[in-house]
Amino acid sequence: MKKIIVLLLMFNAMAVFASDARTEGLGGFAPIFIDDSQIFLNPALAYKFPNFATLELGRYVAGATTQQSGYGVLRANDYIYIGAGVLREKDDFDNISYDDLIGLHTPTNDFDAMVSLLLGRISIGFGTHLAGWKHYTKSTDTTSTTEHTQKTSVMAFTLGTALESEDLLIDAAFEMRMNSYLNEQVEDDDHMTSKIDGGLGLSFNSRAFLPLGGFKLVPAIGFNMFGYTPILEYQDSTEKGAKHSLMMISTTVGANIPVFGEGWVAPGVGFMYGSEKQESDDETNTQTGIVFPQVSLSGEVPLTKWADARFGYRRWFGSLKQEDKTDNTTQTSTIPINEQTQFMPPDQISVGLGIKLADGKITIDGTIGEQFIHEGGYIISGIEDNLFGTASLCVNF
Repeated sequence: MKKIIVLLLMFNAMAVFASDARTEGLGGFAPIFIDDSQIFLNPALAYKFPNFATLELGRYVAGATTQQSGYGVLRANDYIYIGAGVLREKDDFDNISYDDLIGLHTPTNDFDAMVSLLLGRISIGFGTHLAGWKHYTKSTDTTSTTEHTQKTSVMAFTLGTALESEDLLIDAAFEMRMNSYLNEQVEDDDHMTSKIDGGLGLSFNSRAFLPLGGFKLVPAIGFNMFGYTPILEYQDSTEKGAKHSLMMISTTVGANIPVFGEGWVAPGVGFMYGSEKQESDDETNTQTGIVFPQVSLSGEVPLTKWADARFGYRRWFGSLKQEDKTDNTTQTSTIPINEQTQFMPPDQISVGLGIKLADGKITIDGTIGEQFIHEGGYIISGIEDNLFGTASLCVNF
C-alpha cells in the first residue's frame, strides 16, 4: 500500500513549479495557485520568463548535495522564446519494478529544449526531453567471448498552449514519454536478454486563473498513465512477465488572494485518485488510493523591499485499498490514510517554511530545515542539521 501513496506524491509534485526551494517552502503544493508556471510541464509558457535562468543549488543531506539542475529562457524576439535545461528528471522509471531493473541505472544526463511562439494573446510551445545511460563490457578467454550490454533511455515530447488576456490565463499541455531498458548478455551462441514491451507514458495538465473581484479562482486538472510488460528472452524462448499499468487523476480548486501589497495567500482543496495494477495469467494485484480532501494553505508575505517570508501547510485525508485476485479467491483490505502512519511517507502532512531574498536581478530562495526547527541545530541539541534544506538561485538578465 505504501507504493501507491508514493506515486500519488510524485504525480502531485509534477503539477507544481517555482524554484525547487520556493515549492518546498510553500508546502510542496501551493505554487499551482500562483501565477508562476512550470515551463517543462507546458513550454508554451516560456514567454512569461524572458531572459531568465535558475540554478538549483540542491538539497544538502548527510554530507552530500543532491538534486542539482539548471534551466533558462532566452528571448529571441517579440514572438520567439527559446529555453533549455539540464539534469531535470522526467521519466517513468520510478514506476518500473525494481526486480525488472536489477543491474541497470536509470537514465542520466537529462537535457531539455523548448520553444514558445507568442501570437498575440495565444502562445504555442513545443518541448523535448532526452536522457540515457549505457554500459558495455566485453571479455575474452581461451574458450569463449562474453559481451554484456546494459542501457536505459527516455525520450519525451510536450505540446502546450496558453491564452492570456488581462487577468485571465488558461493553459493546457499534453506530453508523451517513451521509456526503454535493455540488459543483454551474449556468450558465443548463448544469449539472455531482459527488455521492456511498452514503456509509454502519457499525461495531460490544464489550469486557469479566473479573476473574481479582488482575487483569482484557480481550478486545475491533471491526468497521467503509464504501462509496460517485462520480457525475458533466452535462446529461442520468450517469456513475458506481469503486465503493469498505472493511472493517476487529480483535480484541485484554489484561490490566489492578494495581501500586504505584493504578498498573497492561497487556500486550496483537491482530489486525487491513483491505481496501479499487475496482471499475470493466474493473478491480479491492484492498489488504489483516494485522497479527498487534500487541504492546503500557503502564502508569501513581504518583510522588507528585498525579503519575503513563505509558509505552507498541506494535509491528506482518504483511503488505501489492496485487492489480490487468484483463480479461486479474492482478498481485499481498505484502510484510512490518516490511520496508516506506519506505511505513510512524511508528506501525509506537509509543512514548509522558506525565505526569498531579491534585489530585482538576483533572487535567492531557501527553505528552513524542518529538523532545524524541531531540534534547534547543533549548538542547542548536539544534532547536526542545516538551516537551509534546499536553495535556489534565480537571475534576470
